[in-house]
Amino acid sequence: MDRRHKAGILAESDGNPNEHQKSLLKRNLYNDLKTYKSLPRVYGCRLVRYNFASNSKFGRLFAGGASLQTFPRDFRAALTCGLLHDLDMVNCHMHIIAHCCRSHGIDCPLLTEYIACREAVLSRIAMANGLMRDDVKSVILKVTYGGRATYNSRPVHDTWLGMYAMECKRIAKQLCGSAESPHADLVTKSKTSNPLFSAVSKLACGVENCALGIALSILPTTTQAAALAFDGFMLCGDMPAGLQERMTDKIYEKIGARLPFVEKAIR
Repeated sequence: MDRRHKAGILAESDGNPNEHQKSLLKRNLYNDLKTYKSLPRVYGCRLVRYNFASNSKFGRLFAGGASLQTFPRDFRAALTCGLLHDLDMVNCHMHIIAHCCRSHGIDCPLLTEYIACREAVLSRIAMANGLMRDDVKSVILKVTYGGRATYNSRPVHDTWLGMYAMECKRIAKQLCGSAESPHADLVTKSKTSNPLFSAVSKLACGVENCALGIALSILPTTTQAAALAFDGFMLCGDMPAGLQERMTDKIYEKIGARLPFVEKAIR
């Protein structure tokens, strides 16, 4: 978590304003906006370079410096509302991990259940634990990558979630956990606290980035990519009917994974 986002969370936590953290947040946003505004223009667009994480040639592409990708969501919305279209891959990493499991003959019944019945699972866990839907969504994503089933340091109780955590550990071992595993090469010798799940995350991010490239390759000439945003992108120009479906079909044609797109409201 970078210091801008951490400052925002600290400033709003428990409803107690933290003036120092708010000041830090405002100052960093102001400096980033000045930097973004000063970027060189190419054909009327600000030039933003994207790179893989250090010492990596695979995974997600991160913007170097100030960009629409790095701005907080509400700040980005204020800049782009009414100007851009925000497209995301629905339940992206779950679909990708399930695709990897199918490709290598790995059973993943609970992951498959979550993909098929996502809203029912989120609603049940949210109601039982007094949480919001998106809170539970973040908890399940954390568990998918080896994290604990907690929210704000409070345990999230659910029998299915406990079984799902065990399934995710098994999937990680089968995908990356031994020399014979299909993606063992993604496990690094770095000091990361959980190298096995870090490898699974890197695998999913790599497929995600590949899928985005395929989707962008079929954009019509009247539509341009304005920014990459991890599991999606922001587009400017026309939004032809059926574009999301054609993107999904093209990705399936190229890599065999069906990743549905949805346009999210910018607000």
